[in-house]
Amino acid sequence: MNLDSIISAGESDMVEFKEMVPPDSKKYVKTVVAFSNGSGGRIVFGVDDDYNILGINPDSVSRIKDQIADTITSLCAPTPRFDMQTVTLEDKIIIILEIFPGPDRPYYLKSEGYNKGVYVRLAGISKPADERTRKELQLEGRKESFDSQMNFNCTVETEDVERICRDLSEMSGREVTIQNLINEHVLIKKSRGYSPTNAYALLLGNVFINTTIRCAMFKGKEKNLDKTMFLDRRECEGPIYKQIEDAYAFVLKNIRLESYTTEGITRRDVYEMPPKAIREIITNAALHCSYQSTNPIYVALYEDRLEVISPGKLFGGLTIDSVMSGATARRNPILSRIFALADISEGWGRGIKGILEECQTYGLKEPVFEEWATNFRVTMYRKNVPNNDNVSSGTQLSSTESAVYDYFTMNPEKSRSDAAEALSLSLATIRNAIKSLKDKGLIAREGGTGKGRWIVK
Repeated sequence: MNLDSIISAGESDMVEFKEMVPPDSKKYVKTVVAFSNGSGGRIVFGVDDDYNILGINPDSVSRIKDQIADTITSLCAPTPRFDMQTVTLEDKIIIILEIFPGPDRPYYLKSEGYNKGVYVRLAGISKPADERTRKELQLEGRKESFDSQMNFNCTVETEDVERICRDLSEMSGREVTIQNLINEHVLIKKSRGYSPTNAYALLLGNVFINTTIRCAMFKGKEKNLDKTMFLDRRECEGPIYKQIEDAYAFVLKNIRLESYTTEGITRRDVYEMPPKAIREIITNAALHCSYQSTNPIYVALYEDRLEVISPGKLFGGLTIDSVMSGATARRNPILSRIFALADISEGWGRGIKGILEECQTYGLKEPVFEEWATNFRVTMYRKNVPNNDNVSSGTQLSSTESAVYDYFTMNPEKSRSDAAEALSLSLATIRNAIKSLKDKGLIAREGGTGKGRWIVK
C-alpha cells in the first residue's frame, strides 16, 4: 500500500480522510457501513480534507484504535469486517482503518434501524440507501439474485416458451429446449405446470416498467435533448435478447463503414469501431443491469464516442481494477447462464479483455469503464476523431467535482436541483462543486434560470 499515492489521489468512493476521530462516532461509522455495503474502502485518520498530514498523538494511538474497534462493533449490524494499522509519514503517525466488502449485507447503523441506517457510497459521500438499493443488498446478503425471484406479473404460456426456445436456438446454432430453461432455473417446475422467474420475464419481454434500451445519436459531442440535435433515436423493447440485437443494429447503422482495397482488387468493408466489442458492451449492460431500477439502459452515439450506461454500480464488492483484471460477480447469474448457452455473451471477465483487444486492433483509444452516480458507464471512442480531452492532465478534480462535471456533460439543460437529486448530494455541495469547476475554467452557464444550459469545456 502506497500511502503517498492514496493521499495525493484525494477522497473517493473508496477513501475518506479524517483529521481526527470525531466526537460524534456516527460521522465515520456511517462510512464504515457504506464501505461494507460496497467495494470496501479506507478511512485515514490524521489527514485533513486538504490532504495535509496532521498525524495522531503517539501517546493516544493504542487507545484510539481500541475505541474505533469498540465503536464499530457496538454501533453496526451485522459486524463489519475490518483491519487497522498505523503508518508513519513525515514523522507523523497515521491510523488506517480498512473496511472489507461485507458478505452479510445490508449493513446498517443500529441506532437508525434497517430502513434509515443503511448507507452506500455515492460520488465520494456516504448517503442513505434508497429502497431499491436496500432490496438489492438484501438479496446479496441472502446469496440470491433478482433474476432468480418468482415473478407474479406474467404467466407461462406454451407458445411463449416455444418462441423463446426457438429464438435462442437460432442465435446459438444449437437446440435450446424447455428442459434447458428448467435446468437453468428460468422456469421452476411444479406438480402442475411451471412458475416463472424474473429471468423468464426478461426473456418474455414487456413485463417490467422501463426495461428497455434507449438509443440516440446526437449531433456533436454533447448530449442535448433539443429535438433538432437528435440525428436518430430508437426505443428497443420486447425480449431482452431482441433489445440487444436492435440496439446493436442501431449503432452499426449510425457509424461509418469504410472500404479498403487489399491484394490488388479485393475490397473489404470495415466499420470504424469493432462490431464484436460494440455487441459485447451492450450485452454486458443488459446482463449486469440492476433491473430493480426504473431507468432504462442508455446507448448514446456522439460525434467522437459511443456511451453505454446501465443502472446499477459494480456488483458484489467488485472494483474497476478487479474488473479490468478479469474478476467477475454476476448480478443476474441465471440470465448470464442462458446468454452463455445461446452464445450471446462470452462472460464479463473474458468479454472486457476482448473489448480492449478489439479496440487496440482497430487503433482506437482505450475504452473507459467507470462508475457514474448510481450507474455503470462504458465509453468507446470513434476512429479518426481528434482526442481533445476537456480536462488537462494537470487539472485535479475531486470525486464530487468529477461527478458534477460528468452529469452536466450528459445533461447540459438540467438544473442544480436536478443534479443534487440525481447524484444524491445536497444542493450546497452541488453549488460548491460548480463554483470550483467554474474557477478551473471547466464549466460555464449560458442563459438564465429555467431557459439556460451548462457549457462544459
